[in-house]
Amino acid sequence: MFYRCLFLVFVFGVFLLPTANAQDVERRVWYMPDGSVKVTVPAMKSCRPVETRAQCLNRIYEDSAEGRSDLTQALQSGQYDDITVSDFPPPEVGEFWKGSKGAGVSVDERAKSKDAQDRADEESNRVSVRLKLKELGLTDREIDRLFGK
Repeated sequence: MFYRCLFLVFVFGVFLLPTANAQDVERRVWYMPDGSVKVTVPAMKSCRPVETRAQCLNRIYEDSAEGRSDLTQALQSGQYDDITVSDFPPPEVGEFWKGSKGAGVSVDERAKSKDAQDRADEESNRVSVRLKLKELGLTDREIDRLFGK
């Protein structure tokens, strides 16, 4: 019984633990000239049995740049980094990510706050228009139809 448990622990440690945490796999971050970033997430299942992990990742990243002039240019100029998920800002603000070679990825707080202000202004305008339409005698149902709801 002891040897069976020891065997199971060995199998779990050797075969399951290395694949259990996909967070450890690097992502390639491509830095665009305008400061924005693009991210390639490798599909480790596409690795070939004869490849080392590094060879597999390089092939995946080169394949992802193929046919994309912006990524090909970043690849040729070295404007990319391979970083782990733990080094990324929260994905909820991914549309506001920016970065540069060596500096990593960060959140563009100015763009984020401008977007929040734009959304607040849009909502304020929507409410104002609804109130004016109500003053003209339209019902909520008619207003909803105008707005396509």
